[in-house]
Amino acid sequence: MSAKVGSITNCTIVAMMILVCSFAFGIIPLFTKKIKKAGTAFAMINMLISGLNLGNICYDMIPEMTGTCDVNRRPCGAIGLVIIMLIIIESIFVKDHSHSHSHTHEQHSHSTHKEKEHADKNENHVVNSSITKKEDHNGSFLSKISQTESCDSFTCVNKKDKKKKICKDHALEESTDDFQQSHFAYLNETENIFGILTFIGAISLHSFLEGLNTTCGTVFNMHIIGLLLHKSAEALAVGLALFSSKIKKHIALGIFIVFTTLTPISIYIGRATISKYKEIELYFKALALGSLMYVVFFEGVAHGMHGKHKLPKICALLGGYLTSVLFIELAHGGGEHHHHHH
Repeated sequence: MSAKVGSITNCTIVAMMILVCSFAFGIIPLFTKKIKKAGTAFAMINMLISGLNLGNICYDMIPEMTGTCDVNRRPCGAIGLVIIMLIIIESIFVKDHSHSHSHTHEQHSHSTHKEKEHADKNENHVVNSSITKKEDHNGSFLSKISQTESCDSFTCVNKKDKKKKICKDHALEESTDDFQQSHFAYLNETENIFGILTFIGAISLHSFLEGLNTTCGTVFNMHIIGLLLHKSAEALAVGLALFSSKIKKHIALGIFIVFTTLTPISIYIGRATISKYKEIELYFKALALGSLMYVVFFEGVAHGMHGKHKLPKICALLGGYLTSVLFIELAHGGGEHHHHHH
């Protein structure tokens, strides 16, 4: 009886930690808009979290699914190392064409702008020559030309200001994209509450599935730490998208609260179901493994390696992976497995 009560207590502690951390990180955009400029730091942290979860996948979840954790889980550590090695090779030899295309386009625009300026200078030279010839005959024409020249210089200044603004907007857009805001474009296209709730539920499905496998035998293990960190980062991205959208702030806050409760609820559902139907545990593990693989490879690594600062991101990924493997190794001693989920 005490084991069951302890397990429920652990589930409550874990659920509350996830709820509080998710809510705390998610409401940051409500109080400061400067968070949008911290995209690079967020991307680095997200890659570190991806590394931690990759370690959980390779060194804990796969051995549990295959039964090798009872014999020797150490060979499974090579899985993540091979993945990271291939990512390093790809980052060295495969260029990101999206950025090169962007630079080519900018260079083309710059050269076109220079050609246009050269043509304008020639045209001004011709006009000035004709003005010199006619200056004795038409003084008023000169005043009009001087007005036109002042307008042209004003236009030039405006163009420079506009270019600076475009550069600033582009930098902010890149920083915002590091928060994975492209995933939340739907929020800016609709104000339908039911549609938004459905959308938030859909993008949070992986967190719900991960929660089903969080049966909280202990309060701290690599699965729970990885889930807690991922939920905090995801909550910040969702909060930024919701509170920057057209939705009224109090409605956005209500939707966000619903979002933060999904994983805690799934923890209780998973625990209650596994307690009654023991054979379903492996299915829950499979669902959690699939969803976590999606999070690491598509939301984490694929998105992170698309932008700048690839080398620091790879270092963060490797650091997270090795930390996770070390944590699991110390907890389980390589071969001996204590079934921490029970």
